[in-house]
Amino acid sequence: MKPRVQRRLIRTLSILTVGFVALMAVMLNAFVIHAAKVKRFATEAYPLFAQNFEWSFAYIAIFSFFTLSIVTGIVLWHNLQPLRQIVSALSDDEGYIEDEKLLTRSDEFGFLAQKINILSGKASDEQLLLNECHRERKALIEGLEEGVVLFNGDQVALVANRSAQKILKVPKKDLIGKNFHDMTGNLPSSLWKQIQRMLNRSQETQSVISEVSATNEHVIFRVCPVPGSKGVVLTLRDDASEHKVSEMGRDFIANASHELRTPITIIRGFAETLRDIDEISSDMLEGILEKIIRNCKRMNHLVANLLTLADLDDANPGTLYETDIVTLVDDCNRNLLLIHPNTFLEILHNQEHIVLPLNGDLFGLALTNLLQNAVKYSDGNASIRITVEDREKDVLIKITDKGVGIPQQDLPHIFDRFYTVDKAHSRSLGGAGLGLSIVRRIVEKHRGTIHASSVKNQGTTFTIILPKQLATI
Repeated sequence: MKPRVQRRLIRTLSILTVGFVALMAVMLNAFVIHAAKVKRFATEAYPLFAQNFEWSFAYIAIFSFFTLSIVTGIVLWHNLQPLRQIVSALSDDEGYIEDEKLLTRSDEFGFLAQKINILSGKASDEQLLLNECHRERKALIEGLEEGVVLFNGDQVALVANRSAQKILKVPKKDLIGKNFHDMTGNLPSSLWKQIQRMLNRSQETQSVISEVSATNEHVIFRVCPVPGSKGVVLTLRDDASEHKVSEMGRDFIANASHELRTPITIIRGFAETLRDIDEISSDMLEGILEKIIRNCKRMNHLVANLLTLADLDDANPGTLYETDIVTLVDDCNRNLLLIHPNTFLEILHNQEHIVLPLNGDLFGLALTNLLQNAVKYSDGNASIRITVEDREKDVLIKITDKGVGIPQQDLPHIFDRFYTVDKAHSRSLGGAGLGLSIVRRIVEKHRGTIHASSVKNQGTTFTIILPKQLATI
């Protein structure tokens, strides 16, 4: 309550109290001084009153007291009414006074109501700003790839993003609001001891501590003290994906170098032979030139496949258009028969037209690679069956051959880059183990899946499933 309002209330109460005391004093003094006259007057005017003079006077005094009390209460109620309105407004969640009569008063209560509204508006703006800052901070922390956990001075987790929950393998309910000691049941003992030691050291020394995880060499822990408090921030970074990419890059370069080295060595050897032999028969010359040309084609095919993979990794969006898969399969079959006219092809489909948003050129390349593989790895004339089935949520495509098949131990790896089941046979056919990698990448670009099943010496089936609701490549 404002000091001016308090002074006014105290002044009013003081005046009423002094008035009441003065009135009672006057009545008592009059009773003492003029008691005989009052009694004689009362006896003549009111005989009944004279018989109980003392009690009658007491009744009058009590009646006067209650009357004065009621008047005082009414006056206080009238003066405190604005204060009750202010208190009622402050008890609401918004704390805003809307009574125009109270706001337009010219006394201290009006001034107090106006000031309260101003302060309430400022408090509301500050709360909105704090809420916005909280949402922005939460979005920022959740958007980080690194795991982040904020501990207070008692090592109770206050904030933890999804990445931290994933790396620590601790659900949110067992992390937020829990002391670090209570998380031990969800963490490996070695990991718990390591993090506990780092938290303690950082709190004691107020320094940054960085270590590699005791359970995963690709996870790096970092503990930073919070300035001005005993709290600390634990960050966790998982470098497994970066390590995998780096490792794949090294393997890719090594495999590509190996695949290129072989034809280059052959071409160099034959070139040196031609240089060193003065006289060479036409048959030998023709054989040497044929091998040089074949190895040049092999290198050209390898480089083309590498460029295709690179293009698939960096494919631009917006390359999908409505494509009839049945027509696309027919086109691929005709192209295959031009090269291998003795191949037996059977096409089955449950709808005359099956249309999906596809990149027709890319998906045609995938189908062509699968068909060419079926021909390459068949003894004699290849027999291939293609099934296209329009289902409720997706389209299923099966390509089945009756070739040599794939050993079970090789099936999980056939889509890896540069992986070949029979290296000698693949090399003789000019393959480098990139065809199926290209197929898988194209299917994945269309948000589809591909898998293979095979029986040795009986044949292989490749199954592609394409969802009907495709995203842009």
